[in-house]
Amino acid sequence: VNLQASEVKTLSLEEVKQSWVLAGLDVFLFFSSSWVARSYWLETRNRIRELQHRRLEADTLVFRALFLQLLSVSNACRALGIVFDAPLRLIFAKNHTLAWRRWLDYLFSSLPTLIWLSMLSVLLLYFIEVYNRTQLRRVPLLRPTFAFINAIFYLLYVTIATLTLHLCGGPGGPTYTDFRRFVYFLLGCGHIGLVFGLLFYGLGLSCQLQRRNSASKGALGPPTRKVLVLVVLLSFTESVRTYNDLEYSLGGLPYNLGSGLSSVLFLAFVKLLLEWVPSMTILWAFRPIAQTSGVSSATLGGSHFLVDPLVPPGESVGKQVDAFLPL
Repeated sequence: VNLQASEVKTLSLEEVKQSWVLAGLDVFLFFSSSWVARSYWLETRNRIRELQHRRLEADTLVFRALFLQLLSVSNACRALGIVFDAPLRLIFAKNHTLAWRRWLDYLFSSLPTLIWLSMLSVLLLYFIEVYNRTQLRRVPLLRPTFAFINAIFYLLYVTIATLTLHLCGGPGGPTYTDFRRFVYFLLGCGHIGLVFGLLFYGLGLSCQLQRRNSASKGALGPPTRKVLVLVVLLSFTESVRTYNDLEYSLGGLPYNLGSGLSSVLFLAFVKLLLEWVPSMTILWAFRPIAQTSGVSSATLGGSHFLVDPLVPPGESVGKQVDAFLPL
């Protein structure tokens, strides 16, 4: 890896043409996961309205709806970025005077990651609140703090993007490299914070759930297993993305291994491993579960009753509605 490179090597036009099939596969997978997340969000939103109509607690479902919505937007933006990437390269190849073409490349690749970080921050806040409740603790300023941190990240991102675009054609030369350095350093810092938070509170929540299961089963139950899988997978992928983003911000070339279709294949594989697989794992863990056994259709309004996937089977309806462990 050449850390001194001042210009990040990208795929040639010929390699872009060869990667149409792989790009199409990526677009299909990301759009599919976005559609699934959106359908889960719509189901959760309908459940929130039903609970609010019955004047029941819907706080945890609001959490779930928010990060499912962010997950859907993030994957949709990622797919759209892939769709527009190749046509824009062909357009810019005919006009090399458009210095801001690199700026647009970095915008397409970094904005979905920023939305992804927001989604994970909501998930982390979710874990922290559940963990604090198991410890009988209450932190009133926790939600405003997370909202403030997210606002700061978006404010910094917009400021960096605006200033670098404005100065892109200035006397000092194009500054798209400054956009890359500052933005990917910002994203790398976000990944670091999420990794530490997920490891501490995610593993702590897993231990608490295991203690609850041990009192009845003595083995890992579905809630504990889901939390553990999410924490381990997301911590691993976010750690890799931390390294990649920080290296990229310093001018390194984490994935530019050379020319040829093998490099394109490797890039497609890494994109799916670090971005699509975590998305599907989250959807697997937070999918709504329909359950009608033991509950009258009149009580449930004649429809499938969405229960919390992390609540063990057999819990009463009241506990399912009031529990703070929805996942």
